[in-house]
Amino acid sequence: MTTDTRPKLASARFRASLSESSTAGSKEVTVLGIAKGAGMIHPQLATLLVYLSTDVDASPRELQTLLREACDDSLNCISIDGDTSTNDTVLLLASGASGARVRDVRTRKKLSAALTAVCQSLAEQIVSDGKACST
Repeated sequence: MTTDTRPKLASARFRASLSESSTAGSKEVTVLGIAKGAGMIHPQLATLLVYLSTDVDASPRELQTLLREACDDSLNCISIDGDTSTNDTVLLLASGASGARVRDVRTRKKLSAALTAVCQSLAEQIVSDGKACST
């Protein structure tokens, strides 16, 4: 946690069909995120690290698109005391263990919403902790 005063964790779950057929069943899909670095958001001293994981089946290209959209609406919007971070890392890993595929439009929409919710929660936690670190 380095300069952080508390851990930052967020998760979301949703049910996804395993195929286009409604008789194929569904699985629970999880998105989990952890973050650190709130106390280090200052010019030339910044290191914000965010690690996200999911058990959905997706290609790197699909994940990149979803991650960019989620970050644009959350992590890319934060600022603490007017400072922005210069050395951030946000990683999204997918194991495919759930069997749910991003190619399914319904699964993609649900994953996008879950990923955005997790990133928004982490962004809010980072800003909240950053304010605590600066007082």
